[in-house]
Amino acid sequence: MLKILFIFLFSVFAEEVKFLPYMAEHENLGCPSNSQCSKKIGLIRHQWINIAKSNSPNKLKRMNNFINSYGALIPVWGRESSQANKELILWDSSCKNHNNEKLESMKLIEVYSKNINSLKDQKDIFIPNALRLNKKKPTTRKVIRGDAPVLIDGDDFLYIKESEGFYYGLRLKSNGEIRVEETPKVTNYPSEIKCSDEHTKALLSMSPVKNLYQGSYCKIIWNRKSKSYETLAFGWSCD
Repeated sequence: MLKILFIFLFSVFAEEVKFLPYMAEHENLGCPSNSQCSKKIGLIRHQWINIAKSNSPNKLKRMNNFINSYGALIPVWGRESSQANKELILWDSSCKNHNNEKLESMKLIEVYSKNINSLKDQKDIFIPNALRLNKKKPTTRKVIRGDAPVLIDGDDFLYIKESEGFYYGLRLKSNGEIRVEETPKVTNYPSEIKCSDEHTKALLSMSPVKNLYQGSYCKIIWNRKSKSYETLAFGWSCD
């Protein structure tokens, strides 16, 4: 009798902990490795992965349709309190300045959004700012974390992104709207230059918490409409 009971319990337990291939990455399908990520967000991300992996001739159209429904997955910063938000994908930051016991810890966040400017009122997250320095008075733009445009098109910023081996262009419009397109062709490549102390101070002063950035970096980026280079300044956290 005990043997029969053991076999029954073992079979039930085995069914509950059945290991599926995707679990090598995360317990929730579609979630990235080592992240805090809900089942709901994982399933949404899994749809994007399937589009990127597909052989569909209208892949970019399908990606933009996805963005119309859910938004694009945008890297930003997060407060410690962001861990309670199930709409976010979250990792611990490896930066020492983000893990100071005396200060609030910072998180790496990815969040779905159709317009980056729509995120500015969310208290759990910080959207990085960049300074655009080629005008009489520097202007501020919301940008994505950990990346810089490869090209400027008028007032739009163009990035090169990759998903499941598929490369595409991500356009961050001047109004904050996000779209994908063919990978931009770049002939005049960006170069990194030294930021002035004034611009570094201005960037640090915009940070909502004092331990978010340790400094700044600047890049000259080609504007294909004005046919000239522009300088952008970004916050720097750690290597």
